[in-house]
Amino acid sequence: MISLLADHNIPHQAELIWSVFEPAEWQDLGVAQLLQFHDIGLPVTATDRELWLTCQTRSLLLLTANRNADGDDSLTAVIAELNHPGALPVLTIGSGDRVVEFWYREDCAYRIADIVTRIESLLGAARLFIP
Repeated sequence: MISLLADHNIPHQAELIWSVFEPAEWQDLGVAQLLQFHDIGLPVTATDRELWLTCQTRSLLLLTANRNADGDDSLTAVIAELNHPGALPVLTIGSGDRVVEFWYREDCAYRIADIVTRIESLLGAARLFIP
């Protein structure tokens, strides 16, 4: 079973997406829980490299909205350097501001549900955009 990790700057958006399904429904899909940085002892100052490596070693799907491509430790650079065929993808919300809209967050939740049910075929995909 896999867990979702909300990026430190989108806890509210992640909770809204999570609320589309009941926890038991998420578990039926293979998602154990939605976690925040503090749940796993990761400081909000962690670099994108530390974050990506933590997600890979702890089987966490990172849900983010704004990781950039600035510098050697940016999420884009880290994925380009370290991604491999067995790596979990990063889930990037296309428009974090729109998660407050019911239909948008529902689309996000259903896209995540689709991804987790096919996760084996999506390993190594680097980054997947939702919805």
